[in-house]
Amino acid sequence: MKYKKLSNCLIISFVLFYSYHSFGQNTVAKLKYEDAEKAFVAGNYRECIDNLNETEKLLGKTAPNILYLRIMAEGKIWEANPYESYEQVNKLQQLCKQYMQNYDIAGLENKYREVYELSNKLPKFSNIAEFTQLKEQLKTEQFEKLIADNNLVFVEGGTYIMGKDKDAHEVTVSDFYIGKYEVTYGEWNGYLQSIGKKKEEMIGGRKEDGAFIILPKNWTAA
Repeated sequence: MKYKKLSNCLIISFVLFYSYHSFGQNTVAKLKYEDAEKAFVAGNYRECIDNLNETEKLLGKTAPNILYLRIMAEGKIWEANPYESYEQVNKLQQLCKQYMQNYDIAGLENKYREVYELSNKLPKFSNIAEFTQLKEQLKTEQFEKLIADNNLVFVEGGTYIMGKDKDAHEVTVSDFYIGKYEVTYGEWNGYLQSIGKKKEEMIGGRKEDGAFIILPKNWTAA
């Protein structure tokens, strides 16, 4: 009888310990998921995914909300560079497929639709060769758009003699594109902003058709 009571006490102690341990893990998992949500809102998508990995590890499984947020974060990373890698796109396709196969249930209609729409936006390919072909096609289209949007004209490269007498030497210039029109202050400052530099105040140049044209201070600035 004495041993039976002791055995029961040990069992109860074990159950209580396991319950408290599981409760603690679930609490930490919830906090990690909240951190993932905050990271997503802040645009820190890789940090979001790292927190989701920890959430799943603590829970020992995934869940509809975890998988949904993972897909949205992976989708944002993909949108920034759609053809960065075959593995990235293939992984996102599989995540979308997993969600749509397992969570077509009441209450998740809006999230299901978002995943469905993202899935439809992903490039369709059956192997890495097709993916590479699509990637090269996109590069060509983007390059052509860049040329058209910025009024660039093609200049064929060539070889010429620079300097005179003893200083004369052969110089070869590769093919390049150059702006058809002179650069305005607005265009220049737009470029500076795109590379994270401050705008420059107008310190020279001339006004032409309502736009101030840049006159470089020196060859380095040009």
